[in-house]
Amino acid sequence: MEKIKYFCEIRVITQKNPILKLSHINNFYPFYFGIAVLLFLQSCSVKKNNLGNRVYHNITAHYNAYWNGKESYKEGLKQMNSSLRNNYSEILPIFNYGTDQYAKALSPYMERAIQKSSVVIQQHSMRFKNKEYNRWVDDAYLLLGKSYFYMGEYVSARRTFEFMIDEFKSTPSEYEAMLWLVRTYNRTKQFEKSGPLLKQFQDLVDYEKVPLSQQREFPMVYASYYLLQEKYAESVEFLNNAIDINNDKQLITRLKFILAQVYQNQGNLEAASELFLEVVHRNPAYDMAFNAKINMAKSYFAGVGNSDEIIQSLEMLLNDSKNEEFCDQIYHALAEIALKEDDQSSAINYLIQAVALSSNNNFQKVSSSLTLADLYFNKGIYKNAKLYYDTAMQVMPIGYPDQQALINRTRVLVSLVAHLETIQIQDSLQKISRMPEEERLAVIDAIISDITSKDKMEQTAERERMQDLSIARQQQNTFSQNQGDGAWYFYNPSTLSYGFTEFVGKWGRRPLEDNWRLSQKQVQNMGFSENVRQTETRDEEDLKLQGKAISKKDRNYYLNDIPLSENQLNESNNKIIEALYQSAMLFKEGLKDTTRAIGQFETLMQNYPDNEFKIQAFYYLHKLYLSKELNKSTYYKQQLLSQYPNSDYAKVIINPDYFKQLSSLRGEIETLYFDTYQAYENEQYYVSISLSDRAIANYNDSILIPKFEYIRALSIGRIEELDSLLINMQRIIAKYPNSEVVPLAKNLISYLNSTSTQTGRDSMTIMPEKEEIKSNFYFQPDTTHLYILIINTERVNLEAVKLRLSDFNLKRTFSRSLTIANFVVTENSNWLAVMGFGNKQEAQDYINEMNKDEYVLSMFNKEEYRHFVITANNYSILLQDKDIDEYLKFYYKHYQTTN
Repeated sequence: MEKIKYFCEIRVITQKNPILKLSHINNFYPFYFGIAVLLFLQSCSVKKNNLGNRVYHNITAHYNAYWNGKESYKEGLKQMNSSLRNNYSEILPIFNYGTDQYAKALSPYMERAIQKSSVVIQQHSMRFKNKEYNRWVDDAYLLLGKSYFYMGEYVSARRTFEFMIDEFKSTPSEYEAMLWLVRTYNRTKQFEKSGPLLKQFQDLVDYEKVPLSQQREFPMVYASYYLLQEKYAESVEFLNNAIDINNDKQLITRLKFILAQVYQNQGNLEAASELFLEVVHRNPAYDMAFNAKINMAKSYFAGVGNSDEIIQSLEMLLNDSKNEEFCDQIYHALAEIALKEDDQSSAINYLIQAVALSSNNNFQKVSSSLTLADLYFNKGIYKNAKLYYDTAMQVMPIGYPDQQALINRTRVLVSLVAHLETIQIQDSLQKISRMPEEERLAVIDAIISDITSKDKMEQTAERERMQDLSIARQQQNTFSQNQGDGAWYFYNPSTLSYGFTEFVGKWGRRPLEDNWRLSQKQVQNMGFSENVRQTETRDEEDLKLQGKAISKKDRNYYLNDIPLSENQLNESNNKIIEALYQSAMLFKEGLKDTTRAIGQFETLMQNYPDNEFKIQAFYYLHKLYLSKELNKSTYYKQQLLSQYPNSDYAKVIINPDYFKQLSSLRGEIETLYFDTYQAYENEQYYVSISLSDRAIANYNDSILIPKFEYIRALSIGRIEELDSLLINMQRIIAKYPNSEVVPLAKNLISYLNSTSTQTGRDSMTIMPEKEEIKSNFYFQPDTTHLYILIINTERVNLEAVKLRLSDFNLKRTFSRSLTIANFVVTENSNWLAVMGFGNKQEAQDYINEMNKDEYVLSMFNKEEYRHFVITANNYSILLQDKDIDEYLKFYYKHYQTTN
């Protein structure tokens, strides 16, 4: 005290006598500065548990690192909540965490929170005798875990919360960590871990050990646990508890809305309507109030009002300019009311409006498009169904329920509509061809007249556009002057008028609709590689080269397509036959619509009894009628067995395991061929002869038999005289004139004849067979591989094969995501490529599985397909020279498949 008093006196003196100032301060400054530094350094220590240290580290941790981290965390949540949108077409989540994109956007904020939390834990923790004396360390751990959670790093979040539960026993931090751990398990769909933890927490609540803040949060977490599993009935109790115990007005409003949605889902429409009305009266955000009114309309059958009143109230909402962005939802609600009254026509009209007006709400657009597509699909209007399924696909978010099934249905409809249009167009053309010439020309003239009228309308619109463009150019000079009044653009009539005329000048008078930039709209086929070819679409350059009329106002433009000659009529009939068969298969395999499949097959047989698909039609009609009309099933079975007893389809009727046995044999002979070839390459000639003899004896109808004969002849040539080789090659050419080995045999004969002056077996060392083993292909087992299936499209339904291949991929648990592509290599040969294998082993496992499963390969006769695996580099080489035989030699050398 004396020193402090003396120091104060000196300060007074120095103020009066400046001469003393420097001398006194210089005398005492080092002493007091040193004392201050020592006190500061002592208080920075976390090794000593005293009052000064505790005060210092609590204050520093709280108001420095923790405060900054918490502010960053709060700012991140604020940014997320400002951009989150509720999907009112589904039951709202209690906790809206957003998507993975939101997690990425939050990363800068959460990483700063993690950094600051770590500073508190690492630099300010004061733990003595298993007790933490810094009260902000547990808060820092909680902030750390929650930051990991919102970043989507759920493993780190889980570990943090689990550590807190063990470290901070019987404290509010433990209870809050337990609830956040449940949230983490719920978020990662580990509900089997959430349940026991929630029951454990319930016991703590019952013993009144949990603070009020966690008691308020607990029923919300429990309700979320059930809602995420779509166990709506179980969630009701906890939603009611959450509403009763919480006091936040906005939160209670949201919980009431969710509970109303749950009641609506369960069919308790009266309770739902009452709660939605309560929500409206609580003055929520406009979008929630609007959707509450919409849902009240959907619940009118509970006795609250009648349909006329509800429709009238919805129409009033339509006329309110504030609801312009919600018109799609209003029309969808009107459609739902119409569907409840079984008025599908009105429902379709409302849904068309809903889809057309939906621009900002993709959830609603998907919902309306799918509802409309289903209505058209059930009515058999497949063209419209395809268009609206395709619209839904364009805006459907990843992870949408049953997304893959919807993609498959859309893909099938793309092909189906193309075939149905082919049938319709060819029927119409044949109908016109049967008309008297005068009547036929009158029909064509009517079409030309319609086109002429449309052209005149387009010319008028073009003149208006040019006029508007001229006005826009005139106004362009005055635009800068009009900007000077300081009014915002949309409040300034002059600039607004200029903007309108500028738009019209550039784009013309476009209607308010999707894809307004396109004067001729074409539906985008998102995600599908097959293009639908329309008969009316022409390549005018090709027509010019062919000397045909290219003007749509010329009669010859249409006469070229009308089948007037016998050859043209046969070609038209073949198109109809193909389309009928393919559409029948798509109904059967793609859409599982047995009734329409039967209809297409029977139309095919009635109108074209001698068509090329007669065997298949008999077989499938027999199978399709098995569960419908046994008499008809028996009839088609007898037709198949009597007319085509030796066909594979007849054999499978007699022996249901025929295709399995065929698949097994196919795998066996391929393995045997590989072993035979390997024995020859390893100069085990007697072994290769023996294996060839076994194949010829047991598999004499296999397409590989000529190749066995060829290897057998080469092996004999190695151990006997060259004359025997020459004789065997000539025999192979005579016995298998159409085989793939014939060119090889002819080359070898030419070689032998050209080297007739040489003797002995040394000449065999430079035989073409050895040259053919050398390959342009490269063995790269660790690079990307493809599976190739080559089919003859003249005899095989391409779309059905693609569907089965897609189903096969979906059923198998392969580690990679597989995609299917289609390449037309020759006119009648399609190569289906399955891509996504990282190396040889993955691809080989796939083809082995394919050989074991008859689902795909049972569709073909043995001569209708080939399949193998190949690297991406070798595939490029193969596409250039298309020498499949050469690649297969390489393939059997380096790859081995099993049955």
